[in-house]
Amino acid sequence: MTFVPLTCELLIDILALMRVELDERLLYDLIGIKIRELRGQRRQEELAEAIGMQRTSVANIESGRQKTPLHVLYKLCALFDVEVALILPKVDEVVKDESIEIEVNNETTQVTPKTAAAIAELEKLLNENATEGLS
Repeated sequence: MTFVPLTCELLIDILALMRVELDERLLYDLIGIKIRELRGQRRQEELAEAIGMQRTSVANIESGRQKTPLHVLYKLCALFDVEVALILPKVDEVVKDESIEIEVNNETTQVTPKTAAAIAELEKLLNENATEGLS
């Protein structure tokens, strides 16, 4: 196995590839709304008992305040007799479109603002280290 040393330049290239950012709040809000719709006229207590949770957890999941664990999602799907895809929102509903154009190693690329900030910080550190090496 060959190991490639992790340099600041390599890290900047890796970060430039990280382009997807999700709106997690919206993701869990949409999951909660769908669970509430599927619950219908059932009481939260009934649903909680059927999936082995507290009523307050069901309420928090439905309101998007609590992340739905994967195993709970599958229990809910079994209970409602639906596929997981019915509860999960489409990717384009929760992916943030925000991106900015930056130049990395003389190439222009689109990245999220968070990634751009990380790259800028790394470039700053790289420049500081290069300056210190000259003194």
